[in-house]
Amino acid sequence: MRVANALDWHGKGEWAQAPTTDWTWPAQSGEKVAAGQFVSAQNFTFLRVYEAGHEVSFYQPQAAFLLRRLFRLTQYIRHHPDPYYTPEPDCCHKLLGHVPLFADPNFAELAQEVDLASLGASFEDIEKLATIFWFTAEFRLCCEDGIIRVCGAGLLSLFGELEYALTEVPTRLEFEPSKAVEQTYPLSDYQPLYFVADSFRDATAKLREFNKTMKRLFQVRYNPHTRSVEVLDSKDKVQRFAQSITN
Repeated sequence: MRVANALDWHGKGEWAQAPTTDWTWPAQSGEKVAAGQFVSAQNFTFLRVYEAGHEVSFYQPQAAFLLRRLFRLTQYIRHHPDPYYTPEPDCCHKLLGHVPLFADPNFAELAQEVDLASLGASFEDIEKLATIFWFTAEFRLCCEDGIIRVCGAGLLSLFGELEYALTEVPTRLEFEPSKAVEQTYPLSDYQPLYFVADSFRDATAKLREFNKTMKRLFQVRYNPHTRSVEVLDSKDKVQRFAQSITN
């Protein structure tokens, strides 16, 4: 919230006067319980979700499942003795790494594809999706006109590793989800391995093919009009979904 308050923009005055409102969610009993708080001014909203964790949906509380195409931001900031690297995703990582990338619709689509695929998946497959997210959204390289470039949020927010990733020291492999999920990765040191993809669109296409191999209890689709996820667990729902595509 302190980061949001410090932003200098044309709606800053209105933002400062905006009330903090409870964000509620229906519990199993039918009652609505406070699942977080939000502040809104013009087209800017800050939402705090209680007990929210990693970006992959499996690690989120039930209330956070509604969050699609809304990005969650931590308030933690790295320790001052080592500003070039942090093993924890702090607000510098979120603001400098993820937020600029989400301005690219192709990256946003890739992140959402991982998020949606985790719903209804087994724990084993969710672990695989978390690994794919690591090697695509966080620490990934891309090849543009024969030149290797950095495009992962983890790299963009870590000045020290950003330089290291473009040296000849780490190993580089062509991005293939089936190979990426077999890899391990350090959380508190520079990465020894980076995957290289041609583009976010190329990575998303490969991810969708990989998702077809996963055994899931149900299928889901994102409804952009209600900003919610719909479970396709009956013939009627699938038919309505097919009809909406036709229309």
